[in-house]
Amino acid sequence: MATFLKKLPGLIASIAILASFQWLGILATEALNLPLPGPVAGLVFLFVILLATGRPPDWFSESCSRVIGLLSLFFLPAGAGIFFLGDLFRDQWLPILLAILVATPISIAITALLMAALFKRVESSD
Repeated sequence: MATFLKKLPGLIASIAILASFQWLGILATEALNLPLPGPVAGLVFLFVILLATGRPPDWFSESCSRVIGLLSLFFLPAGAGIFFLGDLFRDQWLPILLAILVATPISIAITALLMAALFKRVESSD
């Protein structure tokens, strides 16, 4: 319990930073009328800031790792929505399947390329 309490300020600060960038992304996409979800734009802003400043602080990395560990909780509402929207899913199964089959490999490839580039950058700065 004592360890958790020591890490609590960093966790709160990290969540505040993530929420702030999400809010900034929403403001930017609405102001510029961009066809991009605001939270995605906010993560892009955060990514650019982290690239510009170098390595994020350890407390921020650790807190974000905890949030990523809880990410599966955010998919529960989507799974329940599919359960209750069976008719719509049945009518649109082909576009959904194609989107999954095309988007998943592209996402994995982009993530791998970004991680490789970031690892090279971190290794060269050390």
